[in-house]
Amino acid sequence: MTPSNRPIGISAIVPWLPRMRVDLREWCRWNGRPEGRVLAGTGSGFRMAGPREDACTMAAAALMRLVRTGAVDPARVGFLALATESARDNAVGAAVIVKGMVDLALRAEGRAPLARDCEAPEFKQACLAGMYAMKAAARWLAWDGRGRQAIVVASDVAMYSRGSTGEPTQGAGAVAILLEEEPDLLVLDLDAAASTSAFRDADFRKPVLRHFLARDGRRPEAPDETPVFDGPYSATCYLDETLRVVEALARRLGISVLQVLEGTAGAVFHRPYRKMPRDALALLRLRALTGTGGPSDRRDALCREAGVDPEAVRAELEAGPRPGMSGDEAWPTVAAAWRALRKDPAFLAEAEARLGWGEALMAECGNLYAASILAWMAAGLEEAAETGRDLAGTRILAVGYGSGDAAEAAILQVADRWRDAAKRSRFAAALADAIDLDRETYEAIHDGRPAPGLPDLTSDGFGVDRVGWGGGPRADAGVEHYAYEVGLRA
Repeated sequence: MTPSNRPIGISAIVPWLPRMRVDLREWCRWNGRPEGRVLAGTGSGFRMAGPREDACTMAAAALMRLVRTGAVDPARVGFLALATESARDNAVGAAVIVKGMVDLALRAEGRAPLARDCEAPEFKQACLAGMYAMKAAARWLAWDGRGRQAIVVASDVAMYSRGSTGEPTQGAGAVAILLEEEPDLLVLDLDAAASTSAFRDADFRKPVLRHFLARDGRRPEAPDETPVFDGPYSATCYLDETLRVVEALARRLGISVLQVLEGTAGAVFHRPYRKMPRDALALLRLRALTGTGGPSDRRDALCREAGVDPEAVRAELEAGPRPGMSGDEAWPTVAAAWRALRKDPAFLAEAEARLGWGEALMAECGNLYAASILAWMAAGLEEAAETGRDLAGTRILAVGYGSGDAAEAAILQVADRWRDAAKRSRFAAALADAIDLDRETYEAIHDGRPAPGLPDLTSDGFGVDRVGWGGGPRADAGVEHYAYEVGLRA
C-alpha cells in the first residue's frame, strides 16, 4: 500500500471544560500569595472536575460536542485515540470506554454509533500524549485510512497538593480534534515534524505505588492523584527538550533554528502555565541569535548587557544543562543571556505577536496536560476568526512536551477555508456558566471530601454512575461504571 498524496490535517477542534472554577484572585487571598505575580505568571483561573467526572467523562463530552458540529460522520471514523495521563485502568485502553459512552449518547439521539471497524488506542507520555496521538492519527490516515476520518481526544485532570508550588496551575478539561484528508482548518506535513526523548528520572512522575503509601502515618482514604515533582528542575527539562526538538526539526528541514522561526508567524507550545511558553520562545530566540546566520550585532549587544561571552553562551546551549541541575546552576551563562533577552523590547513584541492569540481564553483553563496544546490551537484560531485576522496560508510552529522527557515539533499550515472551521470550536462558549468555588468547597473537592450544596454535575450527561466493589467470577472492585443521562447536560 502506498501512502495518500492528499493533504492531511485537522478540520475541527472542540473543547469541553467542567463548570467548577477557582478564581486565582480569590485563591491568592485565601493563601496570602501575591496576586500580581500569580496572575502574570500563571493565569486568571482554573477548572476542576466534579465528583462524578473524570478523564473519560470529559473526553466523551468533548467528542459528542465534536460530533454535534456536523463535521463528523460516525460511520467513517476508523481511528479514535485518547491521550491522557489521568485514566485509571492499567489494562483497558480508556479510548474504548469513551467510545462506548459516546455510542450510548448517539443511540439515545436516534443516531448510528461510531463504526465498529475502528482502532481505539490510548496514548500516555505525560503532557505530550496529545501530540503523539495527533501524529499517529495522521499516519493512520496516510497509510490505512484513506477516505475515512480520525479523531483524537485529549483529556486530563491536573491536580497538585494544596500548599505546593503547582497548586495554582491546576486544571481539568478535554479537547477533541477531527483529522481527515483535505482538512478545513490546519494542514499537517509529516515531513515537517520531529521528535526527541531523553530519560531524566523524577522531574515529574505519578507512581502508582503512591496511591497506597501511608500519609501522615496512616493509609489514605482515597488514591493520591497528585504528582511528585521538582518545579525548577521540571522547568529546566521543559526548556532543554523544547530546544532539542526544534533543533531536530531544523536539521530535518535542512535549515537553521533562525529560519524555523522566520518561516512561521505564530506558535503554540505545551502550556503548563502562562509564563512557560514565553520562556521557551526566549530560549529558541537565544539559540537562533547564537547559531548560523544569527545577527551578530544583536547577539553581541545582548551578551554585553548580560555580562557573558557569546561563544560561552553558544557552547553551553549546545552542551545543554548540567545533569540533575536547574536554573542558573544548570547553565549559568545561558541563564544570564536568557534573562536579558526576556526584557528586550524587540523580544517582547515578538512574543506578543507569536503567542498572544487566545491568551485570555487559555488563562482561564489552567494546565490541561495532554489537552493543553490542542486547546491553545482552538482558542487562538477562534480568536483570530472572530477578530477578522487573515491567516490563510500562515505557518504555525507547534511544540509539545511531556515530562520524563520527550518532545514533538511540527509545522502546521492554516487552510484556506479555516475561518468557519475555527468558529466550530466555540471555545468562549465552553467557558460559560462557570460555578465559582469558595475556599471551603474547593478544599473539600480537592481532598475528596463531600461538598454540601454542590449541584450533581456531569460532563454533558456523562458521569461515573458507581464504582464497583464486587467479588466472585465477575469481580469489579475498583472499576468505574459510567452512564449517560439523556437530557442532563450540566
